[in-house]
Amino acid sequence: MNGTTVEVGTFLSGVFQGQVDTDNDGEIDDDGDDADSDDLLENETELEATLSGDNGVEGEVEFVIESEGGEVTRILEIEVENATPGQHNILLAGTIIGAIEVDDDGEGEAELSSEDGTLPDNLPPVMAGTAISIEGIASGTFSQSELHAVLSGNTTAIGQASLESEDDETEFQVVVFGGTAGDTLDVTVAGVVVGQITLNSNGNGELEFESDSDESDGAFPANLPTIEAGTTVSVGTLLSGSFDSGLG
Repeated sequence: MNGTTVEVGTFLSGVFQGQVDTDNDGEIDDDGDDADSDDLLENETELEATLSGDNGVEGEVEFVIESEGGEVTRILEIEVENATPGQHNILLAGTIIGAIEVDDDGEGEAELSSEDGTLPDNLPPVMAGTAISIEGIASGTFSQSELHAVLSGNTTAIGQASLESEDDETEFQVVVFGGTAGDTLDVTVAGVVVGQITLNSNGNGELEFESDSDESDGAFPANLPTIEAGTTVSVGTLLSGSFDSGLG
């Protein structure tokens, strides 16, 4: 659900260090349920594509955009099997961006990265629906499995919203750090209130929905709008942001 916006009040901005009790149980959990505020400095977009071609050719592609501390890294990983041996061009939206070497067993893999210069700087935009292919061998289109929104406002509070889908399971989460203890804030997605977050004694809180949840308060609300790149999210009048576009 690309583009949906989420806001958490109007209070989030700045950086907190260390893991905090976002699930309001009074403890820092060993099982990872509590979020780490350092993660809010990181933003990651992940898109995937399944490749198919004639004579049983098949493959997988993963494109990741990582943003941390103002630096953006793009990584494309591609693999194929049952393909014709030799070197083949990799095309993104019809533009050659690199090559993959297929061995005598019909298998090949390649990793291209902006960090080491193997991925071109003038990369075409990459988003759900963008075409990716191994020239003359196999092709597919990207779909987006993860969306993230960094939430900020006019105070030292900070937050993040995420939507992740994997194996027919979907999770939506909003976390807040450093708000006012005891505040109950509406979480609004694309102008629709979908739930509330009550901040604990440390001013931290979390709202989470899961598609396979057995608990009524953890299930996806019927009124949750479609979330896609650009969708807005807010938490009360304190925090707001929008989901990443996934552009290359």
